[in-house]
Amino acid sequence: MGGNFTSSTQEIITKASAKKIFSGEDKDGDTLFQLADQLGEKMSNVRQSQIRKIYSEFMRIHLNFKNQLRNHQEEKAVERCKYELRHLKARLVYVKSRNENRSKELAQFCDEFTKLIDAAIISGPSTPIIKGGDLVIDRLKDFFEATLARTKEK
Repeated sequence: MGGNFTSSTQEIITKASAKKIFSGEDKDGDTLFQLADQLGEKMSNVRQSQIRKIYSEFMRIHLNFKNQLRNHQEEKAVERCKYELRHLKARLVYVKSRNENRSKELAQFCDEFTKLIDAAIISGPSTPIIKGGDLVIDRLKDFFEATLARTKEK
């Protein structure tokens, strides 16, 4: 899905930067918030309702994951979360294909967020960024929320 950009669309998130966001290299969140700002800036023409649908789906995944962790079901939580994140990627492909001609910005968001989902799955949703710190799934949520906040500034 990544790499399908037109010449006027510049890639914001690389595999390396996605990996960094979910590692101790970005424990202070500098890379996360810088990239979220850049992506949010590009999304000024995207309707909030389009993003809210994706955000609601992601938040359902996040909440289910956190609830299972609280119930001491980490292995089940990780398996289910990875499955649901892969399903969300499929939904992003669908959203992108339906809107690519009308909204290059939304298509780019789908591509960029997919790269982060891939990196989160590889890193493991329950992996802490630093010992005792946020989990990978929490960082993915932070990125989404920071991107949304930036789009609402417009």
